Amino acid sequence: MDFLLAIFYIFAFSLVLWFYKPLKFNSLPNWIPIIGFIFKIFIGFIFLQVYVYHYPKNIIPSDSIRFFHDAKVLNGVFFTSEKEYFKLLLSIGNEKEQIRQYLSETHLWDSGRLSILNDFRNVIRLNSLIYFISNGSAFTHIIFMSFLSFIGIHQIFKAISPISKLKPTFIFFLLLFIPSMLFWTSGILKEPIVLLGIGLLIRVIFYKEPYKNKILPFILSFIILIGFKPYLLFCLIPALLFSILNKYLFNYQYYKSIITIVLTTLIIILFIPKTVNQIVHYAYKRQTNFALSGKGGLIIEGNSCFYQIEKKSEKNISIDKLNYTAKILKSTQAICYSNDYHKLPFNVTLQPNLHNYKIKSNEPPANSYFEHSSINNSTTQLMKNVPEAFINALFRPFITDSNSKLKYPAIIEILSVFSFIFIAFYYRRSLSKEMINTILSIILFATILLLLIGWITPISGAIFRYRFPVQLALVIIGILLIDPAKIKQFSFNKKTKNV
Repeated sequence: MDFLLAIFYIFAFSLVLWFYKPLKFNSLPNWIPIIGFIFKIFIGFIFLQVYVYHYPKNIIPSDSIRFFHDAKVLNGVFFTSEKEYFKLLLSIGNEKEQIRQYLSETHLWDSGRLSILNDFRNVIRLNSLIYFISNGSAFTHIIFMSFLSFIGIHQIFKAISPISKLKPTFIFFLLLFIPSMLFWTSGILKEPIVLLGIGLLIRVIFYKEPYKNKILPFILSFIILIGFKPYLLFCLIPALLFSILNKYLFNYQYYKSIITIVLTTLIIILFIPKTVNQIVHYAYKRQTNFALSGKGGLIIEGNSCFYQIEKKSEKNISIDKLNYTAKILKSTQAICYSNDYHKLPFNVTLQPNLHNYKIKSNEPPANSYFEHSSINNSTTQLMKNVPEAFINALFRPFITDSNSKLKYPAIIEILSVFSFIFIAFYYRRSLSKEMINTILSIILFATILLLLIGWITPISGAIFRYRFPVQLALVIIGILLIDPAKIKQFSFNKKTKNV
C-alpha cells in the first residue's frame, strides 16, 4: 500500500510540473524537471536510509525521525479531540496542559522553547497535516518535502536564468546538484521548507514582473522564513539595506553604503546595549547548547529545566528504553538548562529518587565536534571570535579533522564551489553597476550568515547542514558572473596557437 501511494504522489506531482504553467521551467523541455524531481526523491530515499540505519542504537533517533514521530502524535490528537488539534495547530490555549494531556510522548515539540520562534513545532505541524494523506509512510513525507523544495529551486531558476549568460539547462542542474542543498532539502527537516522560502524571496527580488504579482510570493516567503529559520531574515536585512542604499541613495558608491551600515551598527551597540546584550546572551546559550550536544550525553527533562549528564555518569542512571525514561540511582553531576530564556546553564547534583525523568536525548559524542572559542556572554569576545567563526563556518570540516568519512563529501563540495567561483570570476562578463550591487549584497548576506553559524556551531556536520544557503549564494554569484563565450574564446585561441 505504501509503495502504491508513493507511486501515486510521484506521478501526481510530476503531472503538476508538466502541465501547471506557473511551475514550468521556461526554456526547458518538460521531461528535464521531471527527471530532476525524481532524482531529488531518490536522494530523499537515501536520506531516509541514512537516518534510519546510521543511528540504530540510539535511544532517541535523529531529528528527521523525531519530527516524523511527533507529527504522528500530533495528528493523533485530531482523532481524540478535533478542537484541541486545531488549537495546537494554531498555538492557542494552555500550553502546559496541552503538552501534559496530548503531547507527552513527543521528542521535539518543546525542544525549541529556548528559540525566539519555535520552528521545531512548525515542522511538526506541517507534517501532521501531511500525515492525514500519507498513510503513516515516512517516504511519502519525503516526497512532499522534496516537492516543496523543488518549487524553491524553480523560483530561483525563474529569477536568475533571464539575467545569466549560461544555458538554462546548465543553470537548472547547477542549482539541483549543490550537494549539501540536495541532501538536506530532501528530508523531513526544516531545510526543504526554508529552500521554498528562499526561492520565493529570490523571485521577488530578481524576477521582472508587475509589483502586484510579487505581493503573494513576498508574503509567503516572509511567513516561511520567520516560521522556520528567522535568523535568515536577520541576515537578509543588512544585505537588502545595502542594496537599497546603493541603488536609490548613493548612486552605486558602495563605500558610502558600507560606512552607513557600519555606523548604524555601532550606534545600535552604543545606544541600545540592552538589546545587544540579549542577542549576545542568546548566541552564548545556543553556542553552549551546541557544545554540550557535541560532547554527547544523556538529557532528561525536569520540572522547569533540562539536565545533561555526561556519558561516564550514566552508570548512576537506570534507563527504561521502552518508555524513554530515566531514574537516578546514585548522586550524579549534571548541567541544568533552564526553560527561562534569560538564565544561563549551571551545575547541579541530582540525588537518588523514585521519579522517572523523560529522556529528551541520549547520544554519543559527535564525531565532528571540535573545540572552539567561547563567546562567554560578552560582546567584546563575540567580536574577537569573528575570524575564527568565519573560517570555521566557511571551510569546516578540515582535512585534518578527526571525524568520520562523511567529512569528505563536504570537503569536495567546498573545493567544487570555490573552483566554480574562480572560473566564473576569471571568465566574468562585463558587469553593470546594478549587477555589481546585486553580487555585493549576496556576499554580505553570506558573510553575516557564516558568522552566525561560526559563532554558535562547534560541530562540522551541523555546519555542513546549516550553511547550504551560503553554498547556494556562492553558486548564484557564479551563475551571474560567468560568460561562457569567453571560455569558448579561450579554448579557440588555445587551439589556434597549437596549430
